Amino acid sequence: MTGTAALIHLDNLKHNLETVRRLVGRERRICMPVKANAYGHGMVPVARAALEYGCDCLAIARTEEGLILRREGLTCPILIMGHAPEEELADLVAGKLEPYGGSPAYLEALERAADRVLPPGEMVSVHLKVDTGMGRIGYIFASPRLRLAGVCTHFPASDTDDPGDRAFTEGQLAALTEAARMIRTLPGAGENGPFLVHGANSGAVAQHGESCLDMVRPGIMLYGYEPLPQSPVGVRPLMELSARLVFAKRVPPGQTVSYGRTWRAERETWIGTVSVGYADGYNRLLSNRGKVMINGRIYPVAGRVCMDQIMVDLGPELREKVGDRVILFGPPPCPFSAADIAEELNTISYEVCCLITARVKRIYLSEGKPCIIGKEGISHGE
Repeated sequence: MTGTAALIHLDNLKHNLETVRRLVGRERRICMPVKANAYGHGMVPVARAALEYGCDCLAIARTEEGLILRREGLTCPILIMGHAPEEELADLVAGKLEPYGGSPAYLEALERAADRVLPPGEMVSVHLKVDTGMGRIGYIFASPRLRLAGVCTHFPASDTDDPGDRAFTEGQLAALTEAARMIRTLPGAGENGPFLVHGANSGAVAQHGESCLDMVRPGIMLYGYEPLPQSPVGVRPLMELSARLVFAKRVPPGQTVSYGRTWRAERETWIGTVSVGYADGYNRLLSNRGKVMINGRIYPVAGRVCMDQIMVDLGPELREKVGDRVILFGPPPCPFSAADIAEELNTISYEVCCLITARVKRIYLSEGKPCIIGKEGISHGE
């Protein structure tokens, strides 16, 4: 392995799925969001691995994401969380994606698309958001093209321990369960068949166990970041961002480093150049603030982050050598993960991972070794 890479530890994904199973029970389904390129981890390989490890279905945000998964041979249920533009609905329906729905216009557009592309008798599975679509239940039950596959909501404040947020989430849960109860009593409900009731994201799984219902949709905790750091459940980060030490030079006291001369040597020291920059997704706000690990030792970023490289202060005695692997963040033994980077930047771990760009090679590891994730499952190369 050479150059800049994001190593994706699939054993940690397996552990995280097992952690969620332990929290929610074996009888509930797990839907893993793989939108935004699986939060930067690589959508198709992560989706395949998750399904192999027992995940039941997937969720995406855009039609094209779902169509990519279908072209790669994935046949599991795929929820599309949000409204697609009308010009995409025919492809959405043909790809057997399961959209969230609610507004009259959207449901009618889905029906028209189904009439155009589906054979007689086939239906579009729709998940109804209770905060927008309760008035359209009768329409769905009466439609020969729409089937109610789920009743759902989203808990935007489930990942805090604020009493007001907790009460807000509990109110949402009460509304969701009452909506599901009412829907089951309506004319046509029996002919529709069973539907899933779901809303629990990572925060809800971690601290609102009563919200797990028929299916859970944990995102960030499956990628290894605690939804409530003050009450950890023991998930492990998947992503490890690494690069190489490509150059080292001794600099005298007073020497400045990188653009803008924002860092000045206070003593004679060695400056190392590392093959990662903001074009790889290593945030420029980490200038003079970030740190890296080389051979188990921690070094500070010296000067501004450049497009393709950073400099680090290796100290007055050079203990590392050109070609050594540099870890920017990752699971243990690295002492700082994407969550620690996010805290330094006053953002969230989602963003840190999502910003790792396409030019950074993703390398998937199983049992500590590089692996191939194909249609037949996970295998190791020769």
